[in-house]
Amino acid sequence: MAKKRKKRRKRSRNPGMAPILLVLLALTLIILLLIRLLLHTGNTTEEPAHVTAVAQETLPPSYLSIDCFGMENGYKTYKSEDLTAKLGIDVSVYQGNIDWQSVSESDVDFAILRAGYRGYAEGETGVDEYFITNLEQTALHNVDVGIYFFSQATTEAEAVNEALKVLELVKGYEIRYPIYYDWEPVPDGDARTASISSSELTRCAQAFCQTIESAGYQAGIYFNLDMASHYYNLRDLKDYTFWLAEYQDTPSFPYAFDMWQYTSSGEVPGISTVVDLNLSFLPVE
Repeated sequence: MAKKRKKRRKRSRNPGMAPILLVLLALTLIILLLIRLLLHTGNTTEEPAHVTAVAQETLPPSYLSIDCFGMENGYKTYKSEDLTAKLGIDVSVYQGNIDWQSVSESDVDFAILRAGYRGYAEGETGVDEYFITNLEQTALHNVDVGIYFFSQATTEAEAVNEALKVLELVKGYEIRYPIYYDWEPVPDGDARTASISSSELTRCAQAFCQTIESAGYQAGIYFNLDMASHYYNLRDLKDYTFWLAEYQDTPSFPYAFDMWQYTSSGEVPGISTVVDLNLSFLPVE
């Protein structure tokens, strides 16, 4: 009778190699991370998002206290001993048909309406499809308004032309909040403003605002942190009101501003889409 052979257990050829390989892999990753960190900290040209690339030392510091921000009924608030911010929205054709009666009965105190725009490709100007309706309805329901124009001007003459178009559109209406110059970078290499310089952009904003204020209205500039850091020379625009867009719990912009757009996903009765929400620190009689 044949003897049964014992089954031999299979053994790895080098049982001690796996832990060594794991250690070597970990050391390699650590070294790569250290090299990347050293290269990053040594790059003195990189600017953090909250630091302005153009020196803005002449701008007055922010007068707002972080401790005074709060929430009520799902909306941000700001209340201090001498200032209570007002809640507002900014709207355009993208909000569609708005029930302004419902808006007027909500917590909303004011609305900034888009009057029009300039195309970023061919540069033609147009009136927002819902602007006249919104202007008439806000007047009917006693909702205080301001105005903005989406600009893609490349010259001061174009910016003045945009301001004149706005002035013609608002003639006969009470505008209690500022009329804002809303220029924004377009993520398209073929955009007509793709190569505009900070000085050119700033001069366009000045031309727009000077034209608005010459007609007796208050003028302002809309911007976010990136635009403040890399586009505008805000120190040359400090005579106008600043409308800051920063979607955070509290604003981090270190200089004085007058209005804060704090979200683009707000909900307001009477508006079927999401809507931008703002706090205004401007005195409105």
